[in-house]
Amino acid sequence: MAAAYFDSSAVVKRYVNEVGSAWVRRALGHPTQESIYTALLTHAEVLSALQRKVRERQLTQDRATVLAQRVTAHCAWRYHLLAISPSGVAHAGVLLQRYPLRAYDAIHLAGALLVQRQAQQHGVPLPRFVSADATLLTAARAEGFTVDNPLQHP
Repeated sequence: MAAAYFDSSAVVKRYVNEVGSAWVRRALGHPTQESIYTALLTHAEVLSALQRKVRERQLTQDRATVLAQRVTAHCAWRYHLLAISPSGVAHAGVLLQRYPLRAYDAIHLAGALLVQRQAQQHGVPLPRFVSADATLLTAARAEGFTVDNPLQHP
């Protein structure tokens, strides 16, 4: 089965209406033709984004609570969550020296590279990397990923 790695900037589009949300909802909906991978920290990052939308008055607290429950359910059964290991953090540190990334973005790229290595070892198609962050997509492309940006699918 094909695989895709979605960073938090892409996953959040499943839960709030932004440019690219319809495309992400189709890509992450059920059934899908891909296994969806993301870092465990995506759960907290998406919940943080929901609360930011509440503070900015773009979302009510009641709606954010419902969406947070949906995020938690999807993290439990829909996404393959990658734990952050000491070796993953070390690899992220190497990526931070190579590319102008934020720390969490480097964690996402390190996780995606782990999925990529596992795919190579098992002879299955390499995952695509999905993000709405241009700098992260540039780094992912340099690391050999096919990339996709939800912002290019309005």
